[in-house]
Amino acid sequence: CLSDWSSDVCSSDLGLLEIYNELGQKLMIFQINQPQQELNIAALKKGIYIVNIVSGKSRKLAKLIKI
Repeated sequence: CLSDWSSDVCSSDLGLLEIYNELGQKLMIFQINQPQQELNIAALKKGIYIVNIVSGKSRKLAKLIKI
């Protein structure tokens, strides 16, 4: 699984992780190909973002706060 908070988003094809700003604009997209993977979000400014994790037929939304 991608992490404890997204344990319900699991499959052999781990999928995509997308990051959106509060206006719904897609800012970043990552191909997830490992159960644990580091993602470089250094280009994001401080703020609140929406993370969309898509794996097979499952989808998980989460809030990301960068400080």
